[in-house]
Amino acid sequence: GQGGVMSTPTPEAESLKDRGNELFARGKYGAAIDAYTNALDLCPRWITPMKNRALCYRQRRDWGNVRADCERALSIDRDDMKANYYLGLAMIGEGNHTEAARQLKKALESARTQGASIQTEIWRMYALAKYFEWAALASKRKARYDAIEAKLAAACGVEGSAGTTGSAGGTKRRAGSGAVDDPMDLKMEDAGPARDGGAEGAE
Repeated sequence: GQGGVMSTPTPEAESLKDRGNELFARGKYGAAIDAYTNALDLCPRWITPMKNRALCYRQRRDWGNVRADCERALSIDRDDMKANYYLGLAMIGEGNHTEAARQLKKALESARTQGASIQTEIWRMYALAKYFEWAALASKRKARYDAIEAKLAAACGVEGSAGTTGSAGGTKRRAGSGAVDDPMDLKMEDAGPARDGGAEGAE
């Protein structure tokens, strides 16, 4: 699944990535982003710092930059498990549940092939994306049925049931806020850049 040749990191780039990992572990996401960016300036096609930087952006709910880094990593290796996973999380954050489910399914397939311990977490996020996709469709269906019911009631000269559409809207809003908040607050095993770097950069 190589879309291009990945950079071999220089010792200086390795050192910058390790520094980024330390900063990430201390919750200093801005400084970690700078360290990963400097590593990428030296090795523009090394995907580990791209994914680690995406993880920093994820902590800040900066979905556009998560997406940009993951898409850049996937242009080099389209099958990369964590890039697919983090891109799926960004899509949940943006409310693109159908696309998120598709992306997370790719990540899940890679995780299963590799026997990665993170697959349980990916599965939970995939199930969540599918649930939100279903909830959004159900909400749209209900709104359509309510509109038809209102037209029929008007045609027959009968009052429609009050507040039906409002309750559908409430359900949709709750689902929408959950899409952004709940999944992103879950702790992710094996998702930290220090482990990511160890698995990919130590060799």
